[in-house]
Amino acid sequence: MSTGSTEKSNGSDFARVELSMVTHRDFVEKRMLSFRHQPYLRDLRIRVGNLRKPLTIVIGAGVSMNSGLRSWPALIENMIPQIGDKGLQAMAEHDKSDLMRKAEIVLTLINPAKPKAELSNIIRRALYPDDLENGVGQLALSIARLVAARRKATGGKGEVRLITTNFDKVVELALQRYFPHEKIRSYGLNDAKEWRKAVKADKICVLHMHGIVEREPKEDKLPIVLTESQFLRHGADARELVYRSLKKSCTLFVGLSMTDPNLVGPLYQSTIKGKGRARFALVVPEPPSEKDDAAEAAHYAIESSRFMKRKLRLRTIFLKSYSQLNQVLAELSLAVVEPKRYKGRPKGGARSLVYDRRLKRKLDSCYRDLGCGRRAAMPVRNEAARLNKRLHRALHAPDGPIAVLRGFACAHTGTVGGPDGERFALFLWLRARPRSHGRAHYALNLIGTSAYVPRDDSAAQIGVPICRGSAVTAAQAVFLGSPIAANSHPTPGAPAWRGIVATPIVAESTGSAKRLRKYPVDQLTIGAISLHTTRFVRDTETNQPSSIISELDSHQLNKLFKSLERAVRKVL
Repeated sequence: MSTGSTEKSNGSDFARVELSMVTHRDFVEKRMLSFRHQPYLRDLRIRVGNLRKPLTIVIGAGVSMNSGLRSWPALIENMIPQIGDKGLQAMAEHDKSDLMRKAEIVLTLINPAKPKAELSNIIRRALYPDDLENGVGQLALSIARLVAARRKATGGKGEVRLITTNFDKVVELALQRYFPHEKIRSYGLNDAKEWRKAVKADKICVLHMHGIVEREPKEDKLPIVLTESQFLRHGADARELVYRSLKKSCTLFVGLSMTDPNLVGPLYQSTIKGKGRARFALVVPEPPSEKDDAAEAAHYAIESSRFMKRKLRLRTIFLKSYSQLNQVLAELSLAVVEPKRYKGRPKGGARSLVYDRRLKRKLDSCYRDLGCGRRAAMPVRNEAARLNKRLHRALHAPDGPIAVLRGFACAHTGTVGGPDGERFALFLWLRARPRSHGRAHYALNLIGTSAYVPRDDSAAQIGVPICRGSAVTAAQAVFLGSPIAANSHPTPGAPAWRGIVATPIVAESTGSAKRLRKYPVDQLTIGAISLHTTRFVRDTETNQPSSIISELDSHQLNKLFKSLERAVRKVL
């Protein structure tokens, strides 16, 4: 996060909140990972860095979705096919009821006589894709890293309360990277007293306030809270749990829409009683519909959040992408582990670790190593030819993407290479270097490709905005903060490519060598690497042959993405 001063309060906490709210214009034009442009960030860093106070992290569906699981609306939609009657299925698909009411209706239609125990199986079949690998997304890993950072900074006594509305155990899987498996505990709503005792005893534990529905039935924890009647039956217990967790703690909401009455109710209750002032929500504005303009959607989200600010004292930190959301969590961990250097001007001549300075240094280093001048957006001529060769070697390396795909080819119908086979190319994208003046430049530059050598930058893809729904798959991968596969419609400049898989590039230890167990604390998302193919990678209505990538299961796709990460390390 970049440096800068917060606006001064004129007395009351409400006045300070009013002054610190990011404006719509600043959201569009300024850097959102900036203490100056978004003062709540400084307040959040200070609160999380106060190791004498507990930290409560409330985790929603966005964290599970980042790990490949389904959203709440998608979960309910996936339950509908379990209705036996096709006519009722069609009616349920078009039902616009509130999600809790719709879940109630769908469960009733599936079979009103089913026992309560069957509810878990209905959810299980709808929640987990058949080929899902137990992968963990960057958001869950960053939450686990923050827990580990506070524990290390306090000698194992930093109290962190983890509460999730999710049925899955993605957070527990992420925690296993930093803590022994046997020390991690999961609790349901019925176990709330045991959870509170475990938290006070500095245990590593996660409370699932809506229950647990694991891939294996033996891991389930009741009660399951999904439908309207279940919210009414168990809501009082859930709200009391959240209310008690808010007291005397800094609370951070991640991956939540903040519409759950079991969250909003306790926020309002504690506000009335004058408790729980340090509350923050990390939010990426989502358009009400696909037709809405992104800037207007941000304007709408920021204006509508004033209710949360005034009535619930919730300080909303708006971010331009899920990569930025993840970066905030990463910065909090680094600030806890390196408090003396996480300043604009550290003492003793040490290099500052604040976000914008680390990002600038890393990008300058990458551009320089790839043959770019101080202000160049991409290498040209001889340097471009050298990068083309490096990408080509990385693509065809013994552990590179081509080798991985050829290893899968014998188990699938696809053929890699040859006169009639599928052909591939690597494309390297880096974040555009920050401008010293003017509007924030949150964009990607195409630095090079293994497919061709650009003669100059006249037809280059430079300054591609990182935004929701971008036509550039690499920009979508950075926006989402996770790997993505998409079809690419041929263009005059690239007529051969019909499919793309892309994954963000995360640089490690860019300014700090500190580690938690064997994993670096210092992490930066600096771009994306994409693999282009001459065939489609997703379902298409054309009669064109599909890519071998379209036949891979989640385990095989994960191996392909790992090969792309190795390719990046060979090039950068």
